[in-house]
Amino acid sequence: MKKLLLILLCLPFIGFGQNYLLNNSLNNSTISTCSGNFYDSGGASSNYSNNQNRTVTFCSNISGQSIFLNFFQFNLQSGYDVMYIYDGPNTSFPLIGTYSGTNINNIIWAASGCITINFISNWWGESSGWGATIGCGTAPVQPNCITTTLAGN
Repeated sequence: MKKLLLILLCLPFIGFGQNYLLNNSLNNSTISTCSGNFYDSGGASSNYSNNQNRTVTFCSNISGQSIFLNFFQFNLQSGYDVMYIYDGPNTSFPLIGTYSGTNINNIIWAASGCITINFISNWWGESSGWGATIGCGTAPVQPNCITTTLAGN
């Protein structure tokens, strides 16, 4: 009797790593990593602050591999607080997307190997912000999850 085994390989499979908060000390930094968690200035349990304009770049520390952010939380003051994400080591590289409110894909890939995030909040009102895991790998064409079926006896 043949049995079918369904294996779902969904990205990312990420090890434990450091937490990175987009606060003053991280502003305008470039970090070489393939693991960790990326949060707004309030961290995992607090809101971000008003009047922020902060930028950080994460680059893959594995040669030839793309880097990604897998957002498990995303909530910005819709239409007022904005996150810009670029595929490259600074904001002069191609814009991947502009995000506000709750409109973000779960996984954002930067094929260049560096991903730059610029976050701008206005002077009033804040929300719970974001949390994302950082990882590296080969960017999928589509979809982000690969399903494989194996046949066996």
